[in-house]
Amino acid sequence: MFLRCTVCGASNELPASTLGAPLRCSRCRQPVPAPAHALVVAATDAKEIVRDAPWSVVVDFWSPASEPSRQAAPEVERLARRHQGHLIVLKVNADIAAEWGRSLGVRSLPTYVLFRQGAEVRRISGPLTAEQLESALIPAG
Repeated sequence: MFLRCTVCGASNELPASTLGAPLRCSRCRQPVPAPAHALVVAATDAKEIVRDAPWSVVVDFWSPASEPSRQAAPEVERLARRHQGHLIVLKVNADIAAEWGRSLGVRSLPTYVLFRQGAEVRRISGPLTAEQLESALIPAG
């Protein structure tokens, strides 16, 4: 996974397992904050992040050809911002990652799957607001 330093702009390659630890930029050594946006990743990277991340992970299966996916995109970004440092939000293009989507039973887009410690916990489909995603996927408290 790559995170951009907000100080010097360097792209830092980091394993998903390091997200819970304080991160420092490889160039300027300044702290690199946890992602505050949805990370667009390939299926292989998403599987690694789901497996190794110290936090829960929401995978947004979407398609650029899907109007509901495009409508939901700003809400997915809001969800990522609201849960920065506690939740990782990934966007996986279902057209490219069709095999993984099929293996998980993804049948409509967008579909959001919550993983905790590598295991699927919940899922929901449809263009939803950030608040609806929170209430459906993230347990209160």
